[in-house]
Amino acid sequence: MGKYISIVLLCFFGTIQVKAHHPNDISYFFKLDEKQLVIHLTPRSAIDLLEHRHPQLRNESRFSLQSYTLDFQSYFEGHVLLTIDNIPISMTLVETQLDKHDARLIFELVNVPNTPKGFELTISSFLGLYKKVKNHVFIHSDGAKYHYALDNNRTHILDSFQITNNQDITSKIPFFSGGLALLFLSIGLVVYRIRTRVIKPSSTT
Repeated sequence: MGKYISIVLLCFFGTIQVKAHHPNDISYFFKLDEKQLVIHLTPRSAIDLLEHRHPQLRNESRFSLQSYTLDFQSYFEGHVLLTIDNIPISMTLVETQLDKHDARLIFELVNVPNTPKGFELTISSFLGLYKKVKNHVFIHSDGAKYHYALDNNRTHILDSFQITNNQDITSKIPFFSGGLALLFLSIGLVVYRIRTRVIKPSSTT
Protein backbone atom coordinates (compact mmCIF):
# COMPACT_ATOMS: atom_id res chain seq x y z
CA MET A 1 0.00 0.00 0.00
CA GLY A 2 1.57 3.27 -1.09
CA LYS A 3 2.25 6.00 1.43
CA TYR A 4 0.36 9.17 0.57
CA ILE A 5 2.35 12.35 0.79
CA SER A 6 0.94 15.81 1.00
CA ILE A 7 2.49 18.07 -1.61
CA VAL A 8 1.83 21.14 0.54
CA LEU A 9 3.69 19.67 3.50
CA LEU A 10 6.55 18.53 1.29
CA CYS A 11 6.96 22.00 -0.17
CA PHE A 12 7.08 23.49 3.33
CA PHE A 13 9.53 20.80 4.48
CA GLY A 14 11.68 21.31 1.42
CA THR A 15 11.81 25.06 2.07
CA ILE A 16 13.17 24.49 5.58
CA GLN A 17 15.81 22.01 4.41
CA VAL A 18 16.80 23.80 1.22
CA LYS A 19 20.32 24.60 2.49
CA ALA A 20 21.02 20.93 3.15
CA HIS A 21 19.81 19.49 -0.14
CA HIS A 22 18.48 21.41 -3.14
CA PRO A 23 15.95 19.73 -5.47
CA ASN A 24 18.24 20.36 -8.45
CA ASP A 25 21.23 18.78 -6.67
CA ILE A 26 21.25 15.06 -7.56
CA SER A 27 23.85 12.39 -6.74
CA TYR A 28 24.48 9.15 -8.62
CA PHE A 29 26.43 6.35 -6.95
CA PHE A 30 27.51 3.62 -9.39
CA LYS A 31 28.67 0.62 -7.32
CA LEU A 32 29.96 -1.62 -10.08
CA ASP A 33 31.20 -4.38 -7.76
CA GLU A 34 27.68 -4.67 -6.36
CA LYS A 35 26.10 -4.00 -9.79
CA GLN A 36 23.99 -1.25 -8.28
CA LEU A 37 23.10 2.39 -8.92
CA VAL A 38 21.74 4.55 -6.09
CA ILE A 39 20.28 7.94 -7.04
CA HIS A 40 19.93 10.45 -4.19
CA LEU A 41 17.38 13.23 -4.62
CA THR A 42 14.61 14.91 -2.62
CA PRO A 43 10.86 14.29 -2.52
CA ARG A 44 10.49 17.73 -4.14
CA SER A 45 12.69 16.54 -7.03
CA ALA A 46 10.52 13.44 -7.45
CA ILE A 47 7.32 15.52 -7.42
CA ASP A 48 8.69 18.00 -9.97
CA LEU A 49 9.68 15.10 -12.20
CA LEU A 50 6.23 13.50 -12.08
CA GLU A 51 4.47 16.83 -12.63
CA HIS A 52 6.70 17.41 -15.63
CA ARG A 53 5.65 14.06 -17.09
CA HIS A 54 2.01 14.32 -15.95
CA PRO A 55 0.95 18.02 -15.84
CA GLN A 56 -2.50 17.08 -14.51
CA LEU A 57 -0.88 16.16 -11.19
CA ARG A 58 -0.30 19.86 -10.50
CA ASN A 59 -3.99 20.15 -9.71
CA GLU A 60 -3.87 17.29 -7.20
CA SER A 61 -3.44 18.05 -3.49
CA ARG A 62 -1.87 14.66 -2.82
CA PHE A 63 -0.81 11.54 -4.67
CA SER A 64 1.27 8.43 -4.04
CA LEU A 65 4.84 8.64 -5.32
CA GLN A 66 5.09 4.87 -5.00
CA SER A 67 2.38 4.49 -7.65
CA TYR A 68 4.68 5.95 -10.32
CA THR A 69 7.65 3.60 -10.13
CA LEU A 70 7.33 2.82 -13.84
CA ASP A 71 7.72 6.52 -14.59
CA PHE A 72 10.94 6.70 -12.58
CA GLN A 73 12.17 3.54 -14.29
CA SER A 74 11.53 4.78 -17.83
CA TYR A 75 12.76 8.32 -17.15
CA PHE A 76 16.17 7.44 -15.73
CA GLU A 77 16.55 4.58 -18.18
CA GLY A 78 16.35 7.17 -20.95
CA HIS A 79 18.47 9.86 -19.27
CA VAL A 80 21.26 7.81 -17.66
CA LEU A 81 23.19 6.02 -20.41
CA LEU A 82 26.15 3.90 -19.30
CA THR A 83 28.43 1.82 -21.51
CA ILE A 84 31.29 -0.28 -20.09
CA ASP A 85 33.84 -1.85 -22.44
CA ASN A 86 31.46 -1.16 -25.34
CA ILE A 87 28.66 -3.06 -23.53
CA PRO A 88 25.41 -1.07 -22.93
CA ILE A 89 24.41 -1.39 -19.27
CA SER A 90 20.70 -1.68 -18.58
CA MET A 91 19.11 -0.76 -15.25
CA THR A 92 16.08 -2.01 -13.32
CA LEU A 93 14.43 -0.11 -10.47
CA VAL A 94 14.32 -2.45 -7.48
CA GLU A 95 13.63 -0.13 -4.52
CA THR A 96 12.23 3.35 -3.84
CA GLN A 97 12.60 5.42 -0.67
CA LEU A 98 10.81 8.68 -1.34
CA ASP A 99 9.18 9.55 2.00
CA LYS A 100 12.28 11.16 3.58
CA HIS A 101 14.28 14.29 2.82
CA ASP A 102 17.18 12.13 1.59
CA ALA A 103 15.07 10.27 -0.93
CA ARG A 104 16.66 7.60 -3.08
CA LEU A 105 16.05 5.27 -6.00
CA ILE A 106 17.96 2.00 -6.15
CA PHE A 107 18.59 0.32 -9.49
CA GLU A 108 20.14 -3.03 -10.36
CA LEU A 109 22.73 -2.76 -13.13
CA VAL A 110 22.69 -5.56 -15.71
CA ASN A 111 25.55 -6.74 -17.98
CA VAL A 112 28.33 -5.16 -15.90
CA PRO A 113 31.69 -6.85 -16.77
CA ASN A 114 33.60 -8.43 -13.89
CA THR A 115 36.79 -6.50 -14.68
CA PRO A 116 35.72 -3.21 -16.31
CA LYS A 117 38.44 -1.28 -18.14
CA GLY A 118 36.75 1.75 -19.67
CA PHE A 119 33.35 3.43 -19.62
CA GLU A 120 31.24 6.09 -21.26
CA LEU A 121 28.45 7.83 -19.36
CA THR A 122 25.87 10.44 -20.34
CA ILE A 123 23.48 11.96 -17.79
CA SER A 124 20.83 14.44 -18.87
CA SER A 125 18.41 14.07 -15.93
CA PHE A 126 16.39 17.12 -14.82
CA LEU A 127 17.86 19.36 -17.53
CA GLY A 128 14.35 20.01 -18.79
CA LEU A 129 13.05 20.81 -15.30
CA TYR A 130 15.58 23.20 -13.76
CA LYS A 131 17.65 26.02 -15.24
CA LYS A 132 20.74 24.94 -13.31
CA VAL A 133 21.30 21.27 -12.53
CA LYS A 134 24.10 19.71 -10.50
CA ASN A 135 24.52 16.00 -11.17
CA HIS A 136 27.26 14.55 -8.96
CA VAL A 137 28.55 11.19 -10.19
CA PHE A 138 30.43 8.71 -8.00
CA ILE A 139 31.76 5.49 -9.54
CA HIS A 140 33.21 2.71 -7.37
CA SER A 141 35.05 -0.17 -9.02
CA ASP A 142 37.53 -2.67 -7.54
CA GLY A 143 38.31 -0.43 -4.56
CA ALA A 144 38.91 2.67 -6.70
CA LYS A 145 36.60 5.69 -6.43
CA TYR A 146 35.95 8.28 -9.13
CA HIS A 147 34.00 11.54 -8.80
CA TYR A 148 32.66 13.76 -11.58
CA ALA A 149 30.60 16.96 -11.52
CA LEU A 150 28.08 17.31 -14.34
CA ASP A 151 25.73 20.19 -15.10
CA ASN A 152 23.82 21.82 -17.94
CA ASN A 153 27.06 22.40 -19.86
CA ARG A 154 28.69 19.02 -19.23
CA THR A 155 26.65 15.83 -19.50
CA HIS A 156 29.16 13.33 -20.90
CA ILE A 157 32.07 11.34 -19.39
CA LEU A 158 34.60 9.17 -21.19
CA ASP A 159 37.24 7.59 -18.93
CA SER A 160 39.09 4.38 -18.05
CA PHE A 161 39.63 2.45 -14.84
CA GLN A 162 43.01 1.89 -13.24
CA ILE A 163 44.15 -1.76 -13.26
CA THR A 164 44.42 -2.98 -9.67
CA ASN A 165 43.60 -6.67 -10.01
CA ASN A 166 45.71 -9.49 -8.55
CA GLN A 167 47.00 -10.59 -11.95
CA ASP A 168 48.66 -7.26 -12.53
CA ILE A 169 50.28 -7.31 -9.09
CA THR A 170 51.42 -10.93 -9.49
CA SER A 171 53.03 -10.20 -12.85
CA LYS A 172 55.24 -7.55 -11.23
CA ILE A 173 56.52 -9.77 -8.38
CA PRO A 174 59.46 -11.31 -10.36
CA PHE A 175 60.55 -7.83 -11.44
CA PHE A 176 60.52 -6.53 -7.87
CA SER A 177 62.26 -9.66 -6.55
CA GLY A 178 65.06 -9.36 -9.12
CA GLY A 179 65.52 -5.68 -8.30
CA LEU A 180 65.78 -6.37 -4.58
CA ALA A 181 68.33 -9.16 -5.16
CA LEU A 182 70.48 -6.84 -7.28
CA LEU A 183 70.23 -4.12 -4.63
CA PHE A 184 71.39 -6.42 -1.80
CA LEU A 185 74.22 -7.78 -3.99
CA SER A 186 75.45 -4.26 -4.70
CA ILE A 187 75.33 -3.31 -1.01
CA GLY A 188 77.24 -6.46 -0.08
CA LEU A 189 79.91 -5.73 -2.69
CA VAL A 190 80.37 -2.17 -1.41
CA VAL A 191 80.64 -3.34 2.21
CA TYR A 192 83.21 -6.00 1.20
CA ARG A 193 85.40 -3.43 -0.57
CA ILE A 194 85.26 -1.05 2.38
CA ARG A 195 86.22 -3.79 4.83
CA THR A 196 89.18 -4.96 2.68
CA ARG A 197 90.51 -1.38 2.59
CA VAL A 198 90.09 -0.71 6.31
CA ILE A 199 91.35 -4.04 7.67
CA LYS A 200 95.04 -4.45 6.85
CA PRO A 201 96.66 -7.89 6.93
CA SER A 202 98.73 -8.55 10.08
CA SER A 203 102.55 -8.47 9.65
CA THR A 204 104.45 -11.77 9.96
CA THR A 205 107.52 -12.14 12.23
